[in-house]
Amino acid sequence: MKKLFFSAISSLLLGGLLLTSCMPSADGPPPPPNALFNLVNASPKSADLKVSLGGNPSEMDYKEVFTRLLATPGTYKFKVTNKEGTREFLNKDVEFVSGKYYSLVLVDTLSKMELVVLKDSIVNVSQDSARIRFANMVPDVEKMDFYIKGQAEPVAKDVSYKTAVEFMRVKSASSVIIEAKASGTNELLGTSEAKEFKGGSINTIFASGFKSLTDEGKIHVGLMQH
Repeated sequence: MKKLFFSAISSLLLGGLLLTSCMPSADGPPPPPNALFNLVNASPKSADLKVSLGGNPSEMDYKEVFTRLLATPGTYKFKVTNKEGTREFLNKDVEFVSGKYYSLVLVDTLSKMELVVLKDSIVNVSQDSARIRFANMVPDVEKMDFYIKGQAEPVAKDVSYKTAVEFMRVKSASSVIIEAKASGTNELLGTSEAKEFKGGSINTIFASGFKSLTDEGKIHVGLMQH
């Protein structure tokens, strides 16, 4: 039910944030183009959160990704609370600019939660290739390298915490495993499940969790599609 609820409010935008009509106003010029954003929960051990952007909250679990949400231009309050709404973990202003693309990423622990805002560059991709980038959202790994399993050289080097490299073009592929390693070393931090880079797709591979944890908070390598 959670995803259905979020899908329903995505046409209203969390209490009025999303576009409610594509028709121009009879009393003025048409509204400016919307912004488009993704939201990722990369905050370990943060199940059963409620997130809200300008209004109505929606439940969100760790590793969950909400994609392709529309926002009318402006500045909105982004809040994160526990499921009951009795504890607030984050309260931050987020600005959306007309026609721009963003990825919003929750990082770190509940007590130190931050919202990372990445500005995305989205362009058309030919059907024989995909665009990917790599993001480090692991608080206790200052820099990391990303590898395609089986290749000797990294596809992305020295990716700093709370940053992502620029999108790069790769051939489409049906089964790709990504490895995250400590920068400049062979120390394996995390391995993704097999991922598909579909022709024409745009993707972010992100590492979350903590190097220091071995339970459900350990490093996770996931994929977000734009």
